[in-house]
Amino acid sequence: MTTSSASSASNDAYDSWQDLDDALQSIVELSRGDLAEASFYQQFLERCARVLKCESASLWRLTTTGTWQHLLALPGPADQLRLQPERVENIAESGVPLLVFETPAQQQLSSKHAALVCPIRIEDTVAAIVEMWKPANGSAEILQRDLQFLEAACEMAEDYHGHQELRRLKNSELHWRELSPFVERVHSSLDPTTVSFAIANEGRRLLDCDRLSVVLYESGSGKARLTSVSGQSTIDPRANAVRQLEKLATTVRSKSDVFWPSPTSATPPSDSVQAFIDETACTQLAVLNLALESEDTQAPVPAVASPGVLVLEQFQSQIPLDQLQSRLHGMRPHCARALHNAREHHDQPFHRITSRLKPLFNSGGRTRRRKRLLTVTLLLTGLVALGMIPIQLTIPAEGRLLPAHRQHVFAKANGVVRELKTKHGRHVEKGEVLATLSSSELDFEIAESLGALQTAGKRLSTIRSARLAMTPSDANTRREYNRLTAEEEATKAEIEGLKQQQAILNQRQRSLMIQSPLSGTVLTWDIARKLEARPVQRGEILMTVAQLDNTWVVELDVPDDRIGYLRQARGAEPTALPVELVFATNPTIKYHATVHAIALRSEPDQQGHPTVRVTAELNQPVQTELRPGAMVVARIQCGLRPLGFVWFHDLWEVIRTRVLF
Repeated sequence: MTTSSASSASNDAYDSWQDLDDALQSIVELSRGDLAEASFYQQFLERCARVLKCESASLWRLTTTGTWQHLLALPGPADQLRLQPERVENIAESGVPLLVFETPAQQQLSSKHAALVCPIRIEDTVAAIVEMWKPANGSAEILQRDLQFLEAACEMAEDYHGHQELRRLKNSELHWRELSPFVERVHSSLDPTTVSFAIANEGRRLLDCDRLSVVLYESGSGKARLTSVSGQSTIDPRANAVRQLEKLATTVRSKSDVFWPSPTSATPPSDSVQAFIDETACTQLAVLNLALESEDTQAPVPAVASPGVLVLEQFQSQIPLDQLQSRLHGMRPHCARALHNAREHHDQPFHRITSRLKPLFNSGGRTRRRKRLLTVTLLLTGLVALGMIPIQLTIPAEGRLLPAHRQHVFAKANGVVRELKTKHGRHVEKGEVLATLSSSELDFEIAESLGALQTAGKRLSTIRSARLAMTPSDANTRREYNRLTAEEEATKAEIEGLKQQQAILNQRQRSLMIQSPLSGTVLTWDIARKLEARPVQRGEILMTVAQLDNTWVVELDVPDDRIGYLRQARGAEPTALPVELVFATNPTIKYHATVHAIALRSEPDQQGHPTVRVTAELNQPVQTELRPGAMVVARIQCGLRPLGFVWFHDLWEVIRTRVLF
């Protein structure tokens, strides 16, 4: 009977471990799926609660405000079992799984129930807490086994977040790969009609929709005109669908975007939208206003400046509303910018004049004299315009964004880096020790000096003892006494020299402690790989420290053959020259700065070309992340000059230096 009971207990234990392994394997498969976070944790809690035989299961989530919120709970016979938020916050700070034997909120069951609590980390931060209550009538070994299982399951939940982030990055990369050729196509022309056809045809492929149309507003009257439809080379302006679409574009010109997801939508469409839907029988409709966004405020310009609208139609399949909005809003800036540039080019005065004068040159009925007269008139007009019309002379330059307060940390003595006490991105205080050096030669000199000092001290003590023991009664004794006195004074002088030498060596030893010259952040990347256990020479730059929360400046490298225009613009009394610049990390935002200083000497750049360093101070707060060394593309305004000079001053400089010289 005893043997049978032991065998049964062994089989039960085996079955219990087998159930845990099966449940853990199912959670592994669940974490690799493409479920939403709420659905994943719902099934996660259900499987854990079922295999652990828990009466209550809950999920706590860390909110954006830094507080813990009870996000999800499974209904059960003891669904009111729950830890208090303060207790959850303390558990999250510890970051380790544990068993909790205490009274939960609104219950007096501490002697009957125990809580299995385990954190879930996302990017090394505790972002969620799993709380599972079960009867505490089992042994401590069983509770510890259940806690180990819950810890392993939470690791699978962490893998779920990693898989989700990987999918998001892959989708983002795929989107940008598809968006790049689209942007190249729509910006390849300055003709509004050509740009419209490129948007319609390439946009349909990018959005994977049934039909995509572009409606443009005429510059003078503002009348809506259907310009392009995907898959069609010609458009019949008298067709009812075309007229209804133009009426719809006129209606939404000064309004927000229109999204009609499906016939079962709870929000009824407007009259113009309903009329277009009845005419085309589409099952999904989206009308996007192509208003150009401002570069300074990131706000749309007034609706009257919109060049047109983008119309998406679906007749069979449907795109989810959030996905549809995300794709359209990703396309909008590029479409709006391309149409805006084409419209501006098309509306230029010279463009209209040349387009109207072109038939005169191509007409066979015009005489040669009239053509010559017209040509001479145009040439004279162009020459007068080149010499009389003033425009801004701008000097292009590239540079870097840098903190105004930054310093290099130099090695004050030769040695080997023995210990590094800082790392990249760490905030340090002024005078803080960043690294320590060791020098075997200096250690030897210190030991040698210390030994000599000790030897001289012992010799001085011996001389004093001998001199004090003598009684100068006769001439020989007095001579010996005087000799010992002189030797004592010489030894004192030697000891004083050795002490000074020791002080100098101690000063050199203190110079092996590399200290921060100012309070700031360490900018040098991968310091350990570059410096650890490496010999350094005196004066060598070890790292850089800068104050990132203080003033920032832009250092520009202006070509040496362009610096004369800047000096002429500043004049005898230096004036503030305005600078327009963009950061390579976010070129959509334009910033304004002022020239602060111009270097007195030229230095070669990385390509060996002579450049002059120009420092400019920003006049407005930066709306993007400040990164030291970020690339800056700038244009320095050097005052108004004649149009011809601005356009052809490079050619004139080449002629003066290469031909006339």
